[in-house]
Amino acid sequence: MAFKIISSETQISENPKELLKNLTRRSPSIQALYGYQEKLLDEYSNRAIDKTNVILQLPTGSGKTLVALLIAEWRRRKYKEKILYLCPTNQLVSQVCKQAKTYGIDVVSFTGKKENYQQSDLNQFITSEAIAVTNYSSLFNINPQFKNADIIFCDDAHSADQYISSMWTLNISKSDDKEAFDQIINIIKNSLSESSQSVLTNTNNSYRDVDHLPIPYLYGYEEELTQYLDSYCEGKKPLRFSWNTIREHLSTCLFFYSSDSIQIKPLISPTWTHKPFTEAKQRVYISATLSLGGDLERCFGITECESLSHEDYTESGVGRHLFMFPQMLKTTEDQESLEISLIKEAGRSIYLSPSENRSEKIHTELSSLQNTGFQIFTNIEKDKELFTSSSRAIAILTNRYDGIDFPNEDCRLMFIDGKPQATNLQERFLIHRFSASSLYNERIQIRLLQALGRCTRSSNDFACVVIKDQDVFDYLADPNKRKFLDTKIQAEIEFGLEQKDASIKEYINNFSLLKANERDWEQATNHILTRANSLQQENRQELEELKSIAKLEITFQEKLWSRDYKEALMQTKKILGMLKNSELKGYRATWNYFAGVSSWLLHSQSGDSQILECSRSYFTEAKDIAIGVDWLIKLSSDDNNQDAISNDLAMAQVLKIEETITKLGIKHDGNFTPKVQTIAKGLTNLETFENAHKELGKIIGFNADKVEKLGSPDPWWDLNGYFLVFEDHLGANNNTLSLEKIRQLLTHEDWIRSNSQATQAPIKEVITILISPVKEIQKEILDRHPLLLEKFYVWDSDEFKIWAQRCLDFITEIRTNFPLQQSHIWRKNVIEGLSNRNMNMQSIISQLPKASAYFREKTN
Repeated sequence: MAFKIISSETQISENPKELLKNLTRRSPSIQALYGYQEKLLDEYSNRAIDKTNVILQLPTGSGKTLVALLIAEWRRRKYKEKILYLCPTNQLVSQVCKQAKTYGIDVVSFTGKKENYQQSDLNQFITSEAIAVTNYSSLFNINPQFKNADIIFCDDAHSADQYISSMWTLNISKSDDKEAFDQIINIIKNSLSESSQSVLTNTNNSYRDVDHLPIPYLYGYEEELTQYLDSYCEGKKPLRFSWNTIREHLSTCLFFYSSDSIQIKPLISPTWTHKPFTEAKQRVYISATLSLGGDLERCFGITECESLSHEDYTESGVGRHLFMFPQMLKTTEDQESLEISLIKEAGRSIYLSPSENRSEKIHTELSSLQNTGFQIFTNIEKDKELFTSSSRAIAILTNRYDGIDFPNEDCRLMFIDGKPQATNLQERFLIHRFSASSLYNERIQIRLLQALGRCTRSSNDFACVVIKDQDVFDYLADPNKRKFLDTKIQAEIEFGLEQKDASIKEYINNFSLLKANERDWEQATNHILTRANSLQQENRQELEELKSIAKLEITFQEKLWSRDYKEALMQTKKILGMLKNSELKGYRATWNYFAGVSSWLLHSQSGDSQILECSRSYFTEAKDIAIGVDWLIKLSSDDNNQDAISNDLAMAQVLKIEETITKLGIKHDGNFTPKVQTIAKGLTNLETFENAHKELGKIIGFNADKVEKLGSPDPWWDLNGYFLVFEDHLGANNNTLSLEKIRQLLTHEDWIRSNSQATQAPIKEVITILISPVKEIQKEILDRHPLLLEKFYVWDSDEFKIWAQRCLDFITEIRTNFPLQQSHIWRKNVIEGLSNRNMNMQSIISQLPKASAYFREKTN
């Protein structure tokens, strides 16, 4: 047998830009690099060959994958390095492999289960014969196949967070395992206030709240939770793996919960502990839309990075868009008619939805189209060809605002049916409880921009974008929010808004002109581009501060993870010293909380009482900003129990108001206005007063009820076991209150306490209130029964009706700016409004006189 002689490869140049000419198997369409691509490769050669972390930024449609693969192939050939190329999804793995083939670059794809990988394919990676292309999850797990890559390329790095963080995140879903969910909640339940527990019962799919078990509380449950989770996760592979990564660090993790899920994770993924990632010579992060606020650094846990981009590529944004806003049509029926007509005219269309619930609703709404030959696809992750090869098809993509592309004739029509929001419980909590939305505003904007690029993948591509969701319309139509977008997209949105007087027929005609891509659409495009030249894109001023503290946040997480609480505290002090922008007020609350946590953990480690006082001062700072977070009050002081109760009741009332407004609807007045009018009218009539009184309690945030039983009170209003029990005495025959009526109303407390149907919470206090026009009482009662008169309050019925109308006016007012997602600012304003208008539990009582004082004044 003859020896095999391996010929040496052609000498490799010192710059990867020279490699393209040597790729003899490349497609004839790939002839040369663009100037900006060559300059970016020059920058890499001159500045970044030996850097550990490199960011490579080029917009979508600019050939960033070619640039990245040229660097990868050049290093493979020149240095004989093992190259690992990561993508967020399997679909993108397939896409990159297809592109590599057109460039004449050898790659091997790895998707699916590790045990199914072909050894021959693995050998090509191990011996540096080909580039391995796989998903992030293949590397970020406790036993990855690719443990010794020399160079790691992280494609679509801006979308990698959820795939990386999953390695250190334990998720328990109530729908998957109710018993486990309930067991974990039962372990911590004694530390949950009534309003925190109400989060667990808020099952409104469109408006689900999130809360957090503070680390000082979690610390006390560490042993019990560890014991339970050790047993529960054993044998459950995905859960066991993620649990093992955080098990020894449980007391420094963040515990979040909602009515349907529990999530335990660190603030920032400790990627520095994962050797297959950290021991690579170089990591290259490829991004089309790079955050200016340090998101990429937080995602990958990196503190030093060389950033490469080139300004010669001026085609910002991707392709051109014809925006349509059905909300400007007069009726819902017209909006639905336009939607169906566009689908039929387009042939193929896609829907982007933020949640499974929304996707299911879309599927139901469009199901009748299946009778006309349309196919509805809900999963095209592995292969989209069934969709793109069909002439009548609809694809519904859930929370996939990036990653799946439909260039050119693949699809010309896209519906956006919801704004990309927080993707996990941590984001939702920080946005809505701590008002730290400033951290995520840019992230949400980037996701929206990524959504716009699903159907336009190059500068000459084009598509119609229909904004179906009211929340997205509000976002894009607001000039104060739109000004942060690229000027061309601003101009496209303005052009869409200008079509407000168009009929359905005219909208369909405009779409047909777009599809034809002839002179009419060219003129519209020129008009949009001319307008874009007169606009400016503004930057969020707070992003510079967020960028500057990202390194400190990562260092904080490193120190917290290793239980170096003193250094962790030092990092929080530095962060707080740099957070000065007014837009970051909520984020200051977040870092005051972490400063309090670091101090508290340091106290638990050292026993130093002064450190404990320091902890309380930080919790107080956080509490003063994050109004409505009741556990911050308890952490800030051991002696402030009354404030904690007041805060708890205020939050419970606001949550109930949110639930009521949501049920009545916020997109139109069809249910809300009649409800308010019925209550207002009912309070003017003796026969309907009691029911209207009950409904008033409900609409202003109480659990209100009434039953027709012997000895039962008139309506009662309840918040977390604190009761207002009423006697509606409006039909008094004379102006004098009788002893019989007094004795009757004083039985109401006993009735409440002995009837379990009155409340689900333990009864803490019952306040009895008489609503009546009577002004007098027999002097004998005043003299002989003064103690009876101390047991109830009096509310003049005329004054009550005036107060009730103010309540209805206030609820109507706050509904006008009711947010579609939980908003800490809105809640804060409502809490203050309830207090200022004497509408919360404490202020209702404080404005009323005891019967003894009331009648003594009237009698005198």
